[in-house]
Amino acid sequence: MPDDPAFLVPSYFLGIQLGTLLGDREIRPVTIANYLQGLVSLMRHGGGDPVALEGIRSAQQHYVRLARRVPKFKVTRIRSLMENGGFGYILQRVTDCQRDANALPRYSALRFRVLQAAAILVLMANKPARTGDVAHWRLGHELTRDANDVWSLRWTQMKTGHETGAGELWPETCQVLDRLLLQDKPARLAQLVYTQLRGKNWLTHHPSPPADTWPSMLVCEILGAPLHDLRTLSADYIRRYDPANAPGVIQSHLGHRSTRAGEEYRALAEGDAAAESWRSLRGTLEAIRRSKA
Repeated sequence: MPDDPAFLVPSYFLGIQLGTLLGDREIRPVTIANYLQGLVSLMRHGGGDPVALEGIRSAQQHYVRLARRVPKFKVTRIRSLMENGGFGYILQRVTDCQRDANALPRYSALRFRVLQAAAILVLMANKPARTGDVAHWRLGHELTRDANDVWSLRWTQMKTGHETGAGELWPETCQVLDRLLLQDKPARLAQLVYTQLRGKNWLTHHPSPPADTWPSMLVCEILGAPLHDLRTLSADYIRRYDPANAPGVIQSHLGHRSTRAGEEYRALAEGDAAAESWRSLRGTLEAIRRSKA
């Protein structure tokens, strides 16, 4: 930081200069705004000068506004997923993982890791969950299997405390989960192995779960996008299919506790619904005009 007395006094100037220095290091405006918000909190709780505090807060809001103008990395990733085929592409990657596992040594750690990736991806196609929740699911609790080889999923979200679930999972999903469960053991032993592993983590098959971010990191290795992007992708599918009813469906599917939690999705869906209504109305008006001509 330059040897300038102005840098020693918290102010709007200090906030802007800090932001400029961070921007020169290719740090995005949203991150700069978060850093300045931390400084605001520190000054507020530390009894900082009110005028200086207001100056830093104004600088922080400046970078908040800048951040809104900069496209999110997520937008580019979601667009790439859609261009590759969306959930069709994701399910193809599940198939690829299954094929890759066949080529790896049986009972090897790498083979198990590939099967874990396939299981996470196919489950997210059924019901996109937050990475922390995925990491903590347990066999026989959140993720259950019955004697008819049918898996079901229901859990309480860590972030909201709100219960959600996918019910009975797709047959293809059940097959992928069985393969992860068995790890090359005969299929006839599936229910026995499941019973033995009840209460253990579904990914590690041990009492302790992986790190909360681990499922997302594994998905990112396979897709080039974190797990949370699949939640956004799912919302986009719903919004494009039925924009009028999308807000409520998205809230239920993503497990939002309130409509406010998905405000961005709601705004997009309502915009799509309005555009669709206008297209329909315009077509009706055009038909009336032609009939009178």
